Amino acid sequence: PRHQQRLTQLSNQLKTLRKKLKAEEARRNNLIRAESRLRNLKQEVSRAKKEKARVQKEMKDREKMYREHSKKKELRLTRMMKQKRRTELEKRKLLQKLSK
Repeated sequence: PRHQQRLTQLSNQLKTLRKKLKAEEARRNNLIRAESRLRNLKQEVSRAKKEKARVQKEMKDREKMYREHSKKKELRLTRMMKQKRRTELEKRKLLQKLSK
């Protein structure tokens, strides 16, 4: 009886320890999965930062290109207006000479 009682006690301890081991293994697996998710999220953040920097640079380059284009257009229009004024002035002078 005494040995049987001790055997039952040890058997119960073994069951308890197995349950604890199983719970610890589950916790460990969850931790491993969580670390993996964290690693993936960090990589995703890194990719997003790189993409953001690339897009910002692209936008900056486009803005610069548009600014340069509009400056050229503005200069071209200014030249055209000056030429038009010159032509009108020459016409007036010519008309004045002819009317004398």
